Amino acid sequence: MKNKKLKCELCDEDIGAEKEIEDGVIPTYTTIDGKTACEGCYQQELEYHSTLFCFGGDEVKELTITKNFGYFDEDGESFDSLPLPIKNEKWVNSDGWRGYTEWVLEDGYIKITDGWITGYPEETTRRKAELGEYFEELKNEKIKPPVPIYWIFGLTSNIFSQASCIVIKEKDQDAIEKWLLEINGGLDEFSKKFD
Repeated sequence: MKNKKLKCELCDEDIGAEKEIEDGVIPTYTTIDGKTACEGCYQQELEYHSTLFCFGGDEVKELTITKNFGYFDEDGESFDSLPLPIKNEKWVNSDGWRGYTEWVLEDGYIKITDGWITGYPEETTRRKAELGEYFEELKNEKIKPPVPIYWIFGLTSNIFSQASCIVIKEKDQDAIEKWLLEINGGLDEFSKKFD
């Protein structure tokens, strides 16, 4: 029966009648695990996405990551998976009102540091401004890591801050430590800026 109503498998809202969907009157979207989703869920993930920057390859890459719909490159091309090194993305509640984005990594990748960053550093958070300076130098290729590093940004419940982590291939730990010693005193010193 073509007038059967379909529901969004993410939010459980009615999407519309099967016939309207098949005729293209009502858009639907398919998640990376094959679920049917409504326009609202799709647009919400595009609006509240994470971003992954890859530094250390031939060029700096910036990818928009959506938990359920895969990722998009800088040209808007979409891919129906999550980009390496991300296996999954999840929201972690820190209490009834607050939380942050966290990423589960593929095998062979490790987080070398994580924490939060802010767009409004002041004297008590000067180290956060230093993180921003490192990020800009990486983005503008003023400094180049010897191996690829992945700097990931996601939402937090604080509108002035973002969750952030830096990921590398596990086998590249020694090369990154040596490089960080050259530019800022090593991984321990760099990690303090995320606290």
